[in-house]
Amino acid sequence: MPERNVDSVKIATEEEFRSFFEENLDRIVNYAFSIVQNRQEAEDIAVEALARAYASWSRIDGTAHRRAWVFRTTLNLGIDQLRKRKRSKTTPGINGALEDNPMRFQPITSDATGDLATNRAELIMALRRLPERQREAVTLHYLGGFGVAEVAELMGIGTETVKTHLARGMKVLRTEFGVEDQGEQP
Repeated sequence: MPERNVDSVKIATEEEFRSFFEENLDRIVNYAFSIVQNRQEAEDIAVEALARAYASWSRIDGTAHRRAWVFRTTLNLGIDQLRKRKRSKTTPGINGALEDNPMRFQPITSDATGDLATNRAELIMALRRLPERQREAVTLHYLGGFGVAEVAELMGIGTETVKTHLARGMKVLRTEFGVEDQGEQP
């Protein structure tokens, strides 16, 4: 009889993970891409983060903690990848890739005119110019769709600090894109 309980718990856990995977995969890949600026590396990082999550699934409490755990793992893996690149100095990064060959950049989405791809490339380059913590907050909140409290938890800082990073980062981005600052609060 205990085996049946173990099997049913395992099936329920696998079903929870499958649901989590389907709901969050695109966001995780997009978040990884915002860090490493390379689609293939982003997909690899997302798969690794989700594999680690699956291995630890029963030890991570609750959906909110699981999401935070996976996104934090994604961030850590992305940072590790950037460090590997820096050590090897073989990857030119997004700026070098765009300068060498504008068609080499593979946006996550595109429209028939290519305008969306151009806008996305410009956004990525503008985000790269932000200080690291501002870029992380802006990416998690506006591209990752996390609330301020979730961003604070993921970054390990207070909500007011997140709001400051968001406000400063968005001010720079609005200036770069010629958008009038409307005093919007995150």
